[in-house]
Amino acid sequence: MTQHRLAVDIGGTFTDIVLGDIDASSFAEGELRIDENAAHAAVTDALCRHLGLDPLAAAHGTSQMVNENVANAGRVHAAERGAALTDRTLIAFGGNGPLHATRVAEKMGVSRIIIPADPGVGSAMGFLYAPVSYEIVPSFHTTLTQFDFAGANRQLDGMTSEAQRVANPDNAPVVQTRTAYMRYAGQGHEIEVELPVRPLQPDDLPALARAYDQAYRAQFKRTVPGMQIEIMNWAVRIECGTDPDPAVQAATGNDRPNPIGTRSIHFGGQQGCPETPVYQRAKLRPGDLIEDPALIVEGQTSTLVDPGFAMRVDSDHNLVLTREAKDVRLADAPIRDGTLDRQLMWNRLLAVVEEQAQALIRSAFCPIVRECGDISAGIFGQHGRMLAQAVTGTPGHINTMASGVEKFVAALSKSSMKPGDI
Repeated sequence: MTQHRLAVDIGGTFTDIVLGDIDASSFAEGELRIDENAAHAAVTDALCRHLGLDPLAAAHGTSQMVNENVANAGRVHAAERGAALTDRTLIAFGGNGPLHATRVAEKMGVSRIIIPADPGVGSAMGFLYAPVSYEIVPSFHTTLTQFDFAGANRQLDGMTSEAQRVANPDNAPVVQTRTAYMRYAGQGHEIEVELPVRPLQPDDLPALARAYDQAYRAQFKRTVPGMQIEIMNWAVRIECGTDPDPAVQAATGNDRPNPIGTRSIHFGGQQGCPETPVYQRAKLRPGDLIEDPALIVEGQTSTLVDPGFAMRVDSDHNLVLTREAKDVRLADAPIRDGTLDRQLMWNRLLAVVEEQAQALIRSAFCPIVRECGDISAGIFGQHGRMLAQAVTGTPGHINTMASGVEKFVAALSKSSMKPGDI
């Protein structure tokens, strides 16, 4: 635990400099100068002397922990929404996002990454380009078995009028979205189900029930047959109409751009710091292809193309990175230190049990579970030995669950157990 705290205190920028991912002399377009020797000294003083590692191994281990924590947050976020990550695209922006994107994507099992233009100010650009919209979310309780059509439609009509007045006083074309927040009666967390943009009628109820069951199964892998479904909250969102952007086309061609130089970059493992080509993003053109490890630099950030990834510039000047070699996993390469390797595995186990705990709370019918977190979630080996337990939960369960599962495993035949058993 002490080693993990020390790693976090150092921060990502110093370790990125030690690994060669950042050129200290051109950091922030040269407006903010970083003492590269001081960065190396900080890593040496805070990590190397405590762990007995060389600076590269210490910096790589710290970077691994940062990437693992980001990937874990992505897994939990996806689990809460019942989404799978493997078929998703990672969009990386911000000062450090593009630099760590390939390593985070690899840990999450994502094979496609997009680095948009001006990623260093991506949030500001998104705010400026986003259409004007307004959403209102009031409460109105009804159930699918005794649905109050008059009350629900009156509520939705009033919400629509209010949202129109705020977001669209000139009555311009708009896009309207209606949503019901549904749950099994007795639960404390709702699932969003889209509604038709018109008055609700009896024929809509079977479709609403099916949509809820499908969304619930996507999140929790099962439904609860026979339970009453209720709607607690409703949402109406008005978005001012804008002309849709044309679809971005994948650029053709396999032009190999010319690098502006090289840098010594450490990619993990035992391969040291190979000289890696550096490209200026402003000089890249649609269709340009980079299939080897590379660093792509621009004013506010840099994009690292790790081994196993290829990068192509699309027709809108986005950098599109795809994972090509499934057997190259340098981001997960051993750090040559048992302490850091164990810490990384421990962080990943904690993320798994934390997903379990959040799923249990969100699906609970008991108020003491969902309101007080009176639960415990853990992972056990095949002989019933506890490997990890979620931080979310009640301390009083720590010893009882650890010993209780051992008793269960001893009393039950493991051959009779199968995936999905409860």
